[in-house]
Amino acid sequence: MSRPVITIQCGNYANYVGAHFWNLQEAGFMYGSKEGRGGDREAEKEMLEIDNDVLYREGKTARKELTYTPRLVAVDLKGSLGSLPECGELYGRNVVPKVGSLDLNWAGGHQVFKEEPYKKNEFLREMDNEVNDGDNEKDIDNTMETENKDDADTLYNLEDQVFFWSDYLAARFHPKSVLQCDSFQHQNTTHPFDMWGLGRGAWKDSRGLGEEMEDRLRFFAEECDNLGGFQVVADYQDGFGGLSASVLDLLCDEYSSKALLSFPCAPADYTSYSVAEGGARLAGAVLSLASQLEAGVVTPLSLAKDWFPLSGRTTTLPNLTYSASSHYSTSSVLALAMDTATLPYRRRREAGMPATPGEISQGLASHGRRLATLSADIPMDMKGVEYFESNLLSHTTPLIPGYTPTTATSDPSMPYTVVVTVRGMKSSALYSKRTLPFQPCPSPTSYLESCVHNTSPACRPAGSFFIKPVSTAKPFPHIFSKKVTGYGSVSADDRPANVGVSMATVLSSWEAGPRAESALRSLCSKAGRLSLLKIHRLGESGVEGEEWDEAKEKLEELAECYTETELY
Repeated sequence: MSRPVITIQCGNYANYVGAHFWNLQEAGFMYGSKEGRGGDREAEKEMLEIDNDVLYREGKTARKELTYTPRLVAVDLKGSLGSLPECGELYGRNVVPKVGSLDLNWAGGHQVFKEEPYKKNEFLREMDNEVNDGDNEKDIDNTMETENKDDADTLYNLEDQVFFWSDYLAARFHPKSVLQCDSFQHQNTTHPFDMWGLGRGAWKDSRGLGEEMEDRLRFFAEECDNLGGFQVVADYQDGFGGLSASVLDLLCDEYSSKALLSFPCAPADYTSYSVAEGGARLAGAVLSLASQLEAGVVTPLSLAKDWFPLSGRTTTLPNLTYSASSHYSTSSVLALAMDTATLPYRRRREAGMPATPGEISQGLASHGRRLATLSADIPMDMKGVEYFESNLLSHTTPLIPGYTPTTATSDPSMPYTVVVTVRGMKSSALYSKRTLPFQPCPSPTSYLESCVHNTSPACRPAGSFFIKPVSTAKPFPHIFSKKVTGYGSVSADDRPANVGVSMATVLSSWEAGPRAESALRSLCSKAGRLSLLKIHRLGESGVEGEEWDEAKEKLEELAECYTETELY
């Protein structure tokens, strides 16, 4: 039986990550073979690995049409939705009355104010055409053969056509999924939503955002017979950090027995940099992470190299080439890593014993280590079994600010858990090629765990294999280097310019060990040198000196959990 998970996205960049995440889910939907197609049913059964009911729910429209939508609440500012109506599109748009009918309802005259419709990019126009043609199903039938190949091979370069996260959103949401914070306007420089305390104020103001969020969470939670927990993706660098802290307080009060996995995130690059802006973003990270630690495991995600963001300082991955200034591109990297890392608690029971969010949280947070880091290799640059047997985790790149290899190479004084997920490989094929020292391993999973433990003795690995690679077809951005082939392998030759990468392998490692300690100590060091007097607007937003000092103290105490030998 599935243990459903409710997802919360809080913030503009978090919704960029979320849009890719839900696109990846729906691109990976699998169905049985169609009549007459043939194919190996056993091979197809092996590919049915993911239990989509963990994140999705069934419903019905007013016309009794069945729907399958994410169990999601996504919060953003007014004016941030682009062409997406707040009520979503699946259940129908709001009807605008015809001008001629207004006189029938009101005799006192009327005046019409009409806003120009949002100009859609070519991907959204294609989706509209599919709806108009009666093909409203966005799920992709991913068997080994592909129908409608000409349409599937259409390449889009949306880099200059994405202005909102809805500009590449292929998934369809429930009417209760999208929630706007009307107290602030998206990209309003006169009244910006850039300070951590502003989010907490918006939660409590008279517009009822907090009450509406509580009602929507209750709506999704009451549908679940056995709620497994929550996964929260939230911006930490601005007002959404304070808003997400209020959301987590609500979850801890109302759903204290449920697991909570938090993924605070931030862009890799900003349109402007100054000492005051950098200080506010650093303060947002400190306050957000400190406020989330009591709720569960906290896994920050960002391609920025520093907690105090600096122009041009971004993380790079060996086989990816992306523009740091593009939210559309950088968020796709984080979505790929998060999608792969969370697969263990979304596995079908028939494909192996799934973990629960609670088990993941408890395993990572041993000894009080509640700050984790997520690392990834996208795609895996495999040169045989040596890739796995010679320091597997060294191939992954940490997706967290503040990490420096020099501070993470010393052996930890306590063992730590790492959740290792390999995606896009048949485990039995790899297992059959293992070298002599690993011959005693009784299974592919034990072989994977032995490879990790062999080079990192203090590490307690929990490994998983998933056969099916991740689908990176349209509208996924073109972030892969020219050396990556159309099927996601790394080659010595360049990929043709007119060929996109339709799938990719991914290796992810999720741990609360030396890498997390390195990033955490960097954050504590930066926070210790920051004075709130230099960020007067942060104080005006409601953050007091005592609260700031408590947040810094929490993080410093947490850092000691990574080195002390006393068990917690």
